[in-house]
Amino acid sequence: MKKFYLLSLTFVMIVSLGFSQGLITPNQASEVTSFNPSTTVEIPTPTKTPDFSSQGTKGLLYENGPLVTHPNCLGVSGADYSYLESPLTSYGAGYQISYNNMMCDEFTCAVDWNVDSVVFFGYQSFTATSPSTFLVHHFMILDGHPDSSATTVVFGDTLTNALINTYWSGIYRGNDTTNTDRPIMRNVCNASGCVLTAGTYYLVWRADGSSSSGPWAPPITILGTPITGNALQYTTTWAALVDGTTGDAQGMPFEIHGSINSSIDDNRENNLEVYPNPTNGILNINNAKETTVYIYNIIGELVHTSYVSTDVYQINMEKLSNGTYILKTIKGNDVQARKFNIVK
Repeated sequence: MKKFYLLSLTFVMIVSLGFSQGLITPNQASEVTSFNPSTTVEIPTPTKTPDFSSQGTKGLLYENGPLVTHPNCLGVSGADYSYLESPLTSYGAGYQISYNNMMCDEFTCAVDWNVDSVVFFGYQSFTATSPSTFLVHHFMILDGHPDSSATTVVFGDTLTNALINTYWSGIYRGNDTTNTDRPIMRNVCNASGCVLTAGTYYLVWRADGSSSSGPWAPPITILGTPITGNALQYTTTWAALVDGTTGDAQGMPFEIHGSINSSIDDNRENNLEVYPNPTNGILNINNAKETTVYIYNIIGELVHTSYVSTDVYQINMEKLSNGTYILKTIKGNDVQARKFNIVK
């Protein structure tokens, strides 16, 4: 594997410089609002829950966090809105190739994945919804923190243009639910051939476009929740991504699409009997004595864990939603995983 290194330079304190309609920090590190935090903005009531799983050519393996706060927002003719809520002031973080700026966030897969594509979200201010102004997008997946000399590149690089599709996401970014200056694009990047074994990884990305503004990466946005993650940004060195006014740590939204690695086979030879599959909510396990059981949903969240002390064990999952799940079992030194479906 390739080793990944970045030179550590002296961190430059960010001082805001004024521009019309917004503020740009040195090194294009972030775009912040000049919005007065004391101003009251009426927040429309969301009318639906955004569903990202229907977007993309293959299944959604992982979603790192929400971006839409106001689906079907009346203030922008029914488009979705990502509302910058006071006292936060950062519209987005700079990840421009031309400035050698980069974004990074971590993710964990509970089982092996075959990754098909990775979707990033970004905008260039004062541009139209179509055509997208994004031209180049780099990304790579690391097996450790980007600042560590022990980290290796698992997939990708910061030289190859991986962008295979870019289009308006149907989302605007702003601080008043009516402004349409910042249409957010879905930037779909090719990850064909990427196979990830279960573990924690760091995703690094950067982009450029035809507009002079940005590109900017909007952070995870949840109303009433100023701290949304632990993303990193590289400007002159890697540092925690925080809001420019409050200092609250921010996460970055992205999606990983693909499929569960076919090596996780429902019919692997073992002494455990698991049935029925599909199940309506009751899963039976035979020969289960002294087995630790974990169940994950399709995006890697742990939804059940137990230690089995009897030969026959029954798991009640009637409260779980329909869908595909992963059963992971550990018995002595034997670790196995298999897929099953809940269909009610």
